[in-house]
Amino acid sequence: MICNHFLLFPHRPHVIVNLLVCFFVLFLLPAASLSGLHEDAVDALNKKSYPKAIQIFEEDAKKGNPESQFMLGSIYTQGLGVKKNISLAVHWHEMAAKQGHLQSQYVLAIMYKDGEGVKKDSSQAVYWLEKASQQNSAEAQYTLATMYESGDGVPQNGEQAFHLYEQAANQDHPKAQTAMGLLAVRNTPPRFDEAVSWFQKAVAHGYPLAQCRLGILYETGRGVPRNYEQAAYWYKKAVKQGDLLAHNKLGFLYYNGQGVPQDYILSYALFQIANERGDKDAFQNSYIAASYLPPKLFEKATALARTPQKVYTMIGD
Repeated sequence: MICNHFLLFPHRPHVIVNLLVCFFVLFLLPAASLSGLHEDAVDALNKKSYPKAIQIFEEDAKKGNPESQFMLGSIYTQGLGVKKNISLAVHWHEMAAKQGHLQSQYVLAIMYKDGEGVKKDSSQAVYWLEKASQQNSAEAQYTLATMYESGDGVPQNGEQAFHLYEQAANQDHPKAQTAMGLLAVRNTPPRFDEAVSWFQKAVAHGYPLAQCRLGILYETGRGVPRNYEQAAYWYKKAVKQGDLLAHNKLGFLYYNGQGVPQDYILSYALFQIANERGDKDAFQNSYIAASYLPPKLFEKATALARTPQKVYTMIGD
């Protein structure tokens, strides 16, 4: 039997920000909170009268309305009715951010963090994330925590990272909840019960990293009674969202027949899918699984691995 070791990789800060999301935040505001020029501009934008909307937003933005400045920054980021112009987007977001506009503070921070339209500047990213965090933005708190954890733009400070992760997690932020779970596992001594609690909160949002980590705890019986069926259940959910560690973990369960029927073909296919997607451990795992397959079954497993959606259907829920 292959040993499926307890692997909880150290948390790697990773933030993927879709700046377009910020553009739609404003439309969630009740109409009563908008007035005058800004309301007229939003109305024109909803009607896809982009030139008119931009004209009115610019008039209002020059009068100092941070909401219109934010909207212009978002419009120029997307190139909505105009040519994309990240420099102008930065300009308008900065104008709004300096007036305390939360979304612009966060967007500006990510622009500096990623070097999008501005020279990459982690210290500026931290500055604006601090501003947004002070306004209780869970996303800003989480992103800032990753920077404190890694020492990006600030001196590395695990205590401050923990504090920020906890703030965001208590606002029901799934990535921060997962980070809290990982920190609990890595604690000396590990706090597995606490880790289970955080991962359970995060999986309620369908977050794949937490699904995989919760599966690991069920597989190893840490913080919960050992239960291979539950481990397989959570690995499957994470696999279907592309988590590569979960591909390997579920592959081992199929290899060993733990919590699922033993199936070398599915085991190999899961390993190979992860291998093709760049997982560094999956190649060796697929090689081991392949050694148990006669030539005809190996051909079948290889063909199956080329159709991930078929594999995901076969593993079920």
